[in-house]
Amino acid sequence: MQVWDCGAAADCEATGRPLREKHDRARRNDPVGKKNVDGAAAVSAHALYVAAAYAITAVVLAGLIGWILLDQRARKRELAELEAAGVRRRSDKAGTPKP
Repeated sequence: MQVWDCGAAADCEATGRPLREKHDRARRNDPVGKKNVDGAAAVSAHALYVAAAYAITAVVLAGLIGWILLDQRARKRELAELEAAGVRRRSDKAGTPKP
């Protein structure tokens, strides 16, 4: 069992929680007070914010990766069309065939 040591009444009043509430939470073995009536952990607004931020980040990263892959495919297709039309790269030495 957890015991609250408030020292003085002013100390407990400074936290904004009355003595009775602190001692009730200690009896329930819930020092932070993050459980609802059913005993399940309550989801705070901050936890929802963090989960939403991670979800949005994952969606944006997946979109960027997809965009990069589609753009890569388009550039390769354009290069293949140019090479088929006879346009060679400047780095290609005298039109030597590629292995």
